[in-house]
Amino acid sequence: MRYSPAVLISLIIIITSAPVFSQGAGEEASNEEEAQPEGPVLTPPFLLEYAQADYPAQAFESGLEAEVLTKIDIDENGVVTGVNVEEPAGHGFDEAATEAIYRFVFKPATSDGEVVASQVFYRYTFFITEKEPEAEDISPPVARLSGRVNDMDGEAIPGASVIFVSPDDVEDKDVTITTDDDGFFDFGEIAPGEYSVEILATGFKPLAVTEDLAQDETREVVYRLEIEAAMYETVVRGRRPPREVTRREITRREITRIPGTGGDAMRSVQNMPGMARAPGLSGELIVRGSSPGDSRYFFDQMPVPMLYHFGGLTSVINSDLLERIDFYPGNYSVRYGGATGGIVDVYPRAPATDRIHASLDADIWDISALVETPLGEDWSVAVSGRRSYIDGILNAVLPKDGGMQFTVAPRYYDYQLVADYHPDDDDNLRLFLFGSDDKMVFLFGDDVIGNPNFGGGMEFRTYFHQLQIRWDHHFSSDLTNEFNIGSGLWGSDSKFGEDFKFVVKQVPIFLRDEIAWNTGPYFIIRTGIDMEIDWARWSIRAPMDIPSEGEHMDPITANSVTMETSGDDWFFRPGWYGELEMTAIDRLRMIYGLRVDYFSTVEKVGLDPRFVARYQLFDWTTLKGGVGLFHQSPTQAQSDDQFGNPDLGLIGAVHYSVGVEQNITENIEIGLEGFYKDIYGLVVSSSEDVERDGETVPERYNNDGDGAVYGLELMVKHQPTDRFFGWIAYTLMKSKRIDHPGWDERPFDYDQTHILTVVASVVLGRGWEAGVRFRLVTGNPNTPVVGTVYDSDSDIYWPMYGETNSTRLPMFHQLDVRVDKNWQFKHVKFGVYIDVQNVYNQKNVEGYAYSYDYSEKVYFHGLPILPSLGLKIEY
Repeated sequence: MRYSPAVLISLIIIITSAPVFSQGAGEEASNEEEAQPEGPVLTPPFLLEYAQADYPAQAFESGLEAEVLTKIDIDENGVVTGVNVEEPAGHGFDEAATEAIYRFVFKPATSDGEVVASQVFYRYTFFITEKEPEAEDISPPVARLSGRVNDMDGEAIPGASVIFVSPDDVEDKDVTITTDDDGFFDFGEIAPGEYSVEILATGFKPLAVTEDLAQDETREVVYRLEIEAAMYETVVRGRRPPREVTRREITRREITRIPGTGGDAMRSVQNMPGMARAPGLSGELIVRGSSPGDSRYFFDQMPVPMLYHFGGLTSVINSDLLERIDFYPGNYSVRYGGATGGIVDVYPRAPATDRIHASLDADIWDISALVETPLGEDWSVAVSGRRSYIDGILNAVLPKDGGMQFTVAPRYYDYQLVADYHPDDDDNLRLFLFGSDDKMVFLFGDDVIGNPNFGGGMEFRTYFHQLQIRWDHHFSSDLTNEFNIGSGLWGSDSKFGEDFKFVVKQVPIFLRDEIAWNTGPYFIIRTGIDMEIDWARWSIRAPMDIPSEGEHMDPITANSVTMETSGDDWFFRPGWYGELEMTAIDRLRMIYGLRVDYFSTVEKVGLDPRFVARYQLFDWTTLKGGVGLFHQSPTQAQSDDQFGNPDLGLIGAVHYSVGVEQNITENIEIGLEGFYKDIYGLVVSSSEDVERDGETVPERYNNDGDGAVYGLELMVKHQPTDRFFGWIAYTLMKSKRIDHPGWDERPFDYDQTHILTVVASVVLGRGWEAGVRFRLVTGNPNTPVVGTVYDSDSDIYWPMYGETNSTRLPMFHQLDVRVDKNWQFKHVKFGVYIDVQNVYNQKNVEGYAYSYDYSEKVYFHGLPILPSLGLKIEY
């Protein structure tokens, strides 16, 4: 039965539920007299690495001192993601303090043992230590005070402010010193007397003491501070404890510094475990052995049609506007549907709220600008735009005559507008308007060799414009709601010669609303709707049979009469999902989910039960596992009544995975996961005839295909600090397909057995940063040409193919290097970088080129060594 996996998953959910509910009930019965906790147990962030600010030169010369009160945003990795100046001091102090705080590294805050984002207030103090006067014949009496600042457990507190107030009868000025990484401070030689000492540290109660120093006394002290819960607030902005088996997050610190990506955020996703290497200049995302169309891309939980401009050259959204990227290779939450592969969800950050910020970024491909500013007390906005200048360069250097020329050289642009409204702690409204446009027109002059139907030229354009609104509201500490609505205009206009045309315009409408209710210490209930409505108009002219994955264009079909269709229609995919999260057993989190989707393209319903469990075996060790059912519809072309088969069913997949996450140190973690994906109902080509509406017609496609993907993923990651980040990602994987019952199993088109990626970036000091990326990947499968057929009518040789994907291309390997240099001036930061892809100029094979009669073949290679020089100016 096709839907037997749903039954299996439902049984697993029922079986695992029984002991949990019984134990939860038993615990309540045995603790009736005990008071239930009123809320989560919160632990504030802890400063691990302190950074010293540069004293503003003019202020230093003028003898100015200051204190800057800031509010710091800290993510779940302990990385500072935002700094707002609450009490500005001017004279360059605000900028210097902000720059230094961005280099702080914290141990993240926790809520009931789970790391969460948080906000803390921090007062950065600038003081000038005066030199002692020249030695005189008679030295004044002196004393010395030094010591350490620890918490109540004896752990050092770096970055604490020790304020030293002198008595009235001595000449020493009041002084503030900041503790070093070991919590140590030293006031040096001071006049004897009675001093007031106050110690301040983020997240701790202030401490005031009196020290009476006698002449020639050297005193070493240890001050211990108590945690002060009132000094911080826990802020969860779209972040939850993991609702999936695996969520791989790329933070803001990492996304712009990975070598080989040109500082582009979304290209960094390609370096994660489970992500296969896409062919050169394709820009496709191939997740755990699934076709690119089996995965979906979201921006703040709203679908987007594409992530990249031409061939993955750069992403369609300015990386400086992003907070993080979440990548789910499989077994993801029921809040995502309509896909059997993976999920990429990109989250924007809030615009700056302290002052006007601006930046200008340019490299060899394009130039972009960003401006952000607060508007009043509650609003902040950011505007960004980018335009390529490849077209200007190519039009200037390419000859105007000859057989091949551009009429519109490749060009692209994109834009973004973000408006954030935060009137109080319970509400946040965000508006996001963004769009992208790519276009290229290329003239061949003569017919394309190999097919007389393709001649004259090629035209390509793809674009989208989209508006999204998100409103987060807290009814109470236990009841929250996330509401998202969006709409836009998507389009694609492609023409190749006289007989291939693909013109589509879409007006999508998206609606998503999720409500979460924390019912008590053991249960969280979430439910939501996820609706997509799409109006589309199309005009298509193409060959009769478009090949599926693993197939090649049949010579006779390719040269036969083409088919043309046009029209418009509405398409719907309403969905509902519900989720129950249980923590009735200590250290064990279990999430039971169910999703229901209706796909109007094939008039079928997908019923997807899913289950995820995470067990914290030790403080730094977590076991995890999950099983779930996932459905997606065939493409509109495959289910079209002319080009395809309107009687197709849904494509389904069952995801199984188990793994372990192990923290080695505060910053180093290891993840190992095994996975198996059972795919059924794959759409494959068919040469059979079927009865439809009383007529015998070609079936063209059916759901006979099956597949299996299995493997292991290893991730060794050093979380980003102010000095270093990096990871080693290795995937061992097999992806197989069976096109029809009784046929032999074959490799998937992008089956890559070994995928190794090593990324490292280190801050060298004095504004220098350097990074490397190395990739080693098994070559893609390839179908050999074993003979030819001569077509005397067109005087063309057509290839005869051997066993599908029975050979492989050579192994791919490449080293990329990036070096950044930044200069910090009073209000302006100036940076340059060079990002060199394929440093040792490896000629990686992307495919073959054949002679006219296919008697000879040569490799065609990917990009050679490609340096990209860029500069960035920030205010």
